[in-house]
Amino acid sequence: MSKENYTAALQSIKINQTVLPNRIIFPAVHANYANLDGSVSNELIYFYSQIAKGGCGLMMTGSAAVSKDSVSADRIMRVVSNL
Repeated sequence: MSKENYTAALQSIKINQTVLPNRIIFPAVHANYANLDGSVSNELIYFYSQIAKGGCGLMMTGSAAVSKDSVSADRIMRVVSNL
């Protein structure tokens, strides 16, 4: 398959004030790469940077705990302190 088959997916799109370079979206997935304390690890940064380098127009991060009872894995990102 060639790029000609996907011209619409490769066109930029404006959503409110944000312009995306294309319509390729990486969905939220739990990569299990955060540090044990819930902070962002170098491995997680590398994971997302490689997706961006591949040309993805929009990425959504994976799981993130917002309270103590929402921690579902050892290496889940945490958006609150003292979890």
